[in-house]
Amino acid sequence: MKNETAVLEFTLLGFSVLGESRFFLFLLIFTIYIVTISANIFIIILVKTDMCLHKPMYFFIGELSFLEIWYPSVTVPRLLWALLTKKDSISFVGCMTQFYFHFSFGAIENFLLAIMAYDRYVAVCIPLRYLLIMNPDVCVKLLLGSWVFGFNVIIIFSLQVFNLPFCFQNKIDHYYCDFAPLVKLSCSETSDVEKLFFATACFVILGCFLVIIVSYISFIRTTVALNGSPMGSQM
Repeated sequence: MKNETAVLEFTLLGFSVLGESRFFLFLLIFTIYIVTISANIFIIILVKTDMCLHKPMYFFIGELSFLEIWYPSVTVPRLLWALLTKKDSISFVGCMTQFYFHFSFGAIENFLLAIMAYDRYVAVCIPLRYLLIMNPDVCVKLLLGSWVFGFNVIIIFSLQVFNLPFCFQNKIDHYYCDFAPLVKLSCSETSDVEKLFFATACFVILGCFLVIIVSYISFIRTTVALNGSPMGSQM
């Protein structure tokens, strides 16, 4: 505990070893980032303006594109700034903010993919009731639920990481504030935080993955049943 101190900033070591190649890496990542953002904006505009695409499936695709604008924007602009200016330090508050939003947007994306899988399940397995079940009000509620739940499910372990005591070591071996390299810098016992992180990750990732797997199994069973029926044979 004698080595414990109030850490005001961290140093991101991700690409600090690079020399003149920093600028070329900056151009590469900047180009990919701009293309990605532009493509997602184009998809959003297309879904909003084309009346033929005003359906639940395209609604969720548009929202996924909206999320894909924010998700990389949590880490990539800071990375580009570090590559361009060679300033690899980030404030403690900035690091924790980046940490929280990075994992929150990741959780939201998992929930949104699970919702899209459910949407396809209803469309394939219950087609006659599709418009009744996936009406605009339900779609909006599912979308808002994914955002609210995604932001809230990350709060508990983010606060625990935020309250960890840090020692003189403040060098993060990554290009953004990720969980594992950040927790390694703490002076205290971190097993409880790691267990909570693991439990949250299992709940979010495996829970959504299970929904997606069940939906695809239902797709296959329905498709096989239709192909084996007399009507499916005629088609």
